[in-house]
Amino acid sequence: MRLYVIRHGQSTTNRDKSWTGWLDVPLTEQGRQDAFAARDYLSRVHFDKVFTSDLQRARNTAEIALPGMEYEVLPTLREVNVGSVAGFPYAETTVPKKEDGSNDYYAVGGESDEEFQGRILSFLEMAKTLPYENIAAFSHAGVLRTMFKLCVGAPIPFTNILCQNCTIAIFELVDDVWKVHSWINMI
Repeated sequence: MRLYVIRHGQSTTNRDKSWTGWLDVPLTEQGRQDAFAARDYLSRVHFDKVFTSDLQRARNTAEIALPGMEYEVLPTLREVNVGSVAGFPYAETTVPKKEDGSNDYYAVGGESDEEFQGRILSFLEMAKTLPYENIAAFSHAGVLRTMFKLCVGAPIPFTNILCQNCTIAIFELVDDVWKVHSWINMI
């Protein structure tokens, strides 16, 4: 089984260099173009099942990238909850850091790393039980990076994983273990 996880196209908060998290913001015109670029790649694959985050930027990307495909909305695929910094520019916001240098969203009313990773792991475990060959999941940068870290099993800083808008990460299930197959930055 292969799991294709696609980050949404550019959103208004991506363009404005602001924290997003669970804010439900739309795609920009560039974001729609990003989704068309992903469509070119994804059109070569037959998907048996499509999931998407419940946030509109992921749903709209799915609708453009896989036109006419039915999809199931899963809040499990939401971005990490960044708490009270959502909507504020990166440059004007300080998020407390943990000892390992990662952002401590829990300290600003968001999710802890453990909560977020647990949520993503629950999706990966559920996906293992599905009888499909190819699954698409439209989601967010934090989700892709977390899946990568969970599959690799190493504490890699998020800043070391380039995840542009409409990055396509492909994970393959081999002997009941998710492995990183490919990481494709479309832009």
